[in-house]
Amino acid sequence: MDEARRTKKNLWMFPLGTVGRDMIYTLFTNFILTYILFTRSLTAAQLSAITAIMVAARVFDALNDPIMGNIIERTRSRYGKFKPWLLIGILLTSAVVYAAFNTRLEGWGFVAFFGFIYLMYSIAYTMHDISYWGMVAALGSDEDTRNRFTSRATLFAGVGATLASVVIPMFTTGGMALGGNAETAYGRVALIVCVLAPLFLCFTIFGVRENREEMKEKAPPVSFRKIWSTITGNDQLLWIALIFLVTVLISALMSFVSSNLLEGAGLILSFVILICIVLTGILFDIIGVAVTAADEVPFHAMASRKVPEAEDALRLIRNAGRVSSFCNDVIGDICGVISGSAAAVISARVLLLSKSGSEIFITLLLSAVVSGMTVGGKACGKSLAMNSSTAVVRTAAKVLCFFRTLPQRLEKKSAKK
Repeated sequence: MDEARRTKKNLWMFPLGTVGRDMIYTLFTNFILTYILFTRSLTAAQLSAITAIMVAARVFDALNDPIMGNIIERTRSRYGKFKPWLLIGILLTSAVVYAAFNTRLEGWGFVAFFGFIYLMYSIAYTMHDISYWGMVAALGSDEDTRNRFTSRATLFAGVGATLASVVIPMFTTGGMALGGNAETAYGRVALIVCVLAPLFLCFTIFGVRENREEMKEKAPPVSFRKIWSTITGNDQLLWIALIFLVTVLISALMSFVSSNLLEGAGLILSFVILICIVLTGILFDIIGVAVTAADEVPFHAMASRKVPEAEDALRLIRNAGRVSSFCNDVIGDICGVISGSAAAVISARVLLLSKSGSEIFITLLLSAVVSGMTVGGKACGKSLAMNSSTAVVRTAAKVLCFFRTLPQRLEKKSAKK
């Protein structure tokens, strides 16, 4: 088969494989909280623990991804280096997701089970996700061809995600719920999706022919000791570890506070809390983008004029990478998870009060509103941050300066008395 025919075939077989992957991703990431709230009676502390687990798992991916990528890169087999991990990863992911939606555990037992499942999901999904997107480089010899594969795969991924987002609520709530109740419905939907995901990926595993020239080169063995020494000797990775611990603490605190507020709040106040969570994520996203785009020059001029916040602004810009990581990845991800949890709580409460039988419409509408606010707000915020980076950084620096100098001002005030 010549290269042109092979590329033409690959352009269909490769993107078809991700349809099921994104269906299972959407099922687990977008509907696991809804499933928990509809089928489990958990306390505020248990819900807070689940939210903390979800956020911690996202930070764990920062360590998991490079390690898995290292292992895949060194894999040598008669089937190439990508396809074995595609198969292992998707089968393990399907087993984990099916187990997540088909358990009878309650209380802290369920929380412990959820923690194990979420960790396994992060590991399993990373196996086939890195393998899948890593394969793009082996499908085309030039950038234009690789871009065609990437754009088409992204399109098919959107098809899978959209299909799951529309169909899953239809058959898990209301009169069309499979089995007559949410628990049975989610279990059956999970079974269907977990069967479809490997079947779709078979298009990629068995239908795609990638370039395996580099397989002829002998790869160095995987050394976990070397990986460990790299992690402990790398300041950036140590920063990631610190962020991991900070994220767990902040997410636990925020989720506990939000859960307790939502538990005793009415619908209007619940919506206000939800909007505040979304706006917090947008605000920190603006700061994270602004510090990477801002220039030090205006703040050097302010520092020469003894402007109080200039020192804080320069510190933010000089540590732009870490500030951006904290604002965008830590606070942004925490707010994303908690807003999803809050939306699910509000949706469940609205469904209980609704007598119109419009469960699907209510669930989809609330999900769409939260997604629209988050995506639209961050898009507008990024534009603001890029065009007015100096003003944004100065405002953030003023807040930091206020709290940094607060003890000194209080001490001076008490001394005068």
